[in-house]
Amino acid sequence: MIIHELKILSEEVGVLGETIVMKVKTIANMREDWFDDEINEFIQHKHIVDIKFSVLFDSNDDNYIFSALITYEEIGI
Repeated sequence: MIIHELKILSEEVGVLGETIVMKVKTIANMREDWFDDEINEFIQHKHIVDIKFSVLFDSNDDNYIFSALITYEEIGI
């Protein structure tokens, strides 16, 4: 399992005066069933802006690597 998180320099103020911060997270896994679980667990209680998926086949190991780039906002940080 590989998880990376990057804070994008984009902050706004919401309607109620709370700070809204845009972030991205990359999740990658070789097991598709675990991959789905990781994404579903991560996106709970977040405002998801976008999710981009990709699949890579590693011919050396005969493995598929599933990855997702998740763009989301955290409110009230």
